[in-house]
Amino acid sequence: MPPTKLLPLLFLSGCFLLTMASALAYWEHTFPKYPLCLRSCTAESNHDRFLACHARCRLVRETDPKRAREIEREKEGHGHDDDDEEGSGRTRIHRDPEERAREPERPWEQDPPTRESEEGREGEGEGEGEAWEHHSGGGRRRRNPYHFNHRRSFHTRFQNEHGWIRALQRFDRDDENFRAIRNYRIIEFETRPETLVLPHHSDAEYIVVIVLGKAIFSIVENDNKETYNVEAGDFLRVRKGAIAYFANTDSNQNLRILKLAIPNFYPAGFSNPKSYYSAFSRETLEATFNDNYDTIQRVVLGNGEREEEEHSSEQQEGVIVKVSREQLRELRRHAKSKPSSKSSSSSSSSCESAPFNRRDIPVRFSNENGKFWEACPEKFPQLQNLSIHINLVDINQGSLLLPHYHTSAIVVAQVVDGNDGELEMGCPHAAKQRSSNSDHQHEDEESEEGQIERLSSRLSSRDVFVIPTGHLVALKSSRNNNLRVVGFALFAENDEINFVGGRKDNVVNNIDKEVKDVSFPGSGQEVERLFGNQKESYFVKLQGQSQSQSQSQGSEGRKEGMRAPLSSILGAFF
Repeated sequence: MPPTKLLPLLFLSGCFLLTMASALAYWEHTFPKYPLCLRSCTAESNHDRFLACHARCRLVRETDPKRAREIEREKEGHGHDDDDEEGSGRTRIHRDPEERAREPERPWEQDPPTRESEEGREGEGEGEGEAWEHHSGGGRRRRNPYHFNHRRSFHTRFQNEHGWIRALQRFDRDDENFRAIRNYRIIEFETRPETLVLPHHSDAEYIVVIVLGKAIFSIVENDNKETYNVEAGDFLRVRKGAIAYFANTDSNQNLRILKLAIPNFYPAGFSNPKSYYSAFSRETLEATFNDNYDTIQRVVLGNGEREEEEHSSEQQEGVIVKVSREQLRELRRHAKSKPSSKSSSSSSSSCESAPFNRRDIPVRFSNENGKFWEACPEKFPQLQNLSIHINLVDINQGSLLLPHYHTSAIVVAQVVDGNDGELEMGCPHAAKQRSSNSDHQHEDEESEEGQIERLSSRLSSRDVFVIPTGHLVALKSSRNNNLRVVGFALFAENDEINFVGGRKDNVVNNIDKEVKDVSFPGSGQEVERLFGNQKESYFVKLQGQSQSQSQSQGSEGRKEGMRAPLSSILGAFF
């Protein structure tokens, strides 16, 4: 064959060899195990075994994990181009839902919720999952489950131009410390001047606190009705099944009321809330009122023609309605003043619903940095058979209520005045929960005994917090504002308040020096000298150095104590 005719054949052979070499390099890069498998097949002399070997090699290629990942990325890139992350050029991998369900949740990878997102979760049990708070030190910490921010945790039950009613979310979190109080509710009322909250009743006892303003408060039971003039700082008890209503008598100031209660039912009003009587049949209603159904429908149910009634438009406004000054004067004419401090302490049944004022409550702890009042059933018949104490705390600006704990009570408290305060809590339950969720639970079961976690939260006016039994707590005011708190100590029978700092009522001071010697890192003598440095009790002035240390510790999110129980308790604060 002439040389000129061999050149094209040589060129084609070279291209073929180059292609084969490139393909082999590709297969070796893409499937490193596949070429080795093919080479092993050449040693097979039996044709059937040779074919079986090639089949195994194809299986190796198809199941190669590296290739499988590349194929998945190629599919995602072609099928979900719109899901590319903005500005990154990366493609999101869409995994099988069952695979995602098997993966553990990673709350630490979630962004901290914004105020809008938290408010948008009303009615969905917000705050129950793991969440985070920013700290002034730049870090972020796990949200204190015992702190309820008023912007996120209150649900609006009713609102119109005359005021609103808000209820705190239920205490039904998956936490053993909430089990005993899950049926208690905190409800807030705020009404504008010269308005009336229509009669309503509760299926359980409840306590009312007048936080701001002046009002006329009426309580109706069977053939008895008591109407009182009340003002800020007054407390009332409304018994089970009683009907209550109140009017803001001030012409300029809003009325604000806090209530510890179980959910309400309203016996009067238009479509919101629904009337008692709409649940019954026509026959039952006509027999109840001894009148025809049209009249009942027009007057009580509100479903008939009511244009001729002058107050029809007011009834449509719901629970809170505007009242005239003449109507207020008539209500005020039937009201009576609160009984004196001496009569409010009597045991007569007529005084059980009578209001008492903060000025009637004895001071339990006080000094120049703050005061702590406590009302107990022994002195106030309004609290009898409820096993509830009422605590009032007023912390002067730049001061601290020293670390303490309740021996049997669970305290539900609200900040009624003051911003930028701080709540610090030593929580053994939180430390135990965190440890139980770790990957080394079986190794930590013994070491978690005596461990404690520090939980802290910024406090603003209207915020609510819970202090479980036996949990140490300290409250700080800001340098610019007093901090005022009202607390309901539930299950408070035989409750004691024990401090772990300060000169008086400090339980640590009663521990033998020899026991302190083995309970703390320092010697017993050093511990006694340190605890003796503080000459004040209950309330102390904050030091600039200790405040800065507290902020730096807070940015860490938590602080665990040592194995020794006393060391771990104090380690939550210092």
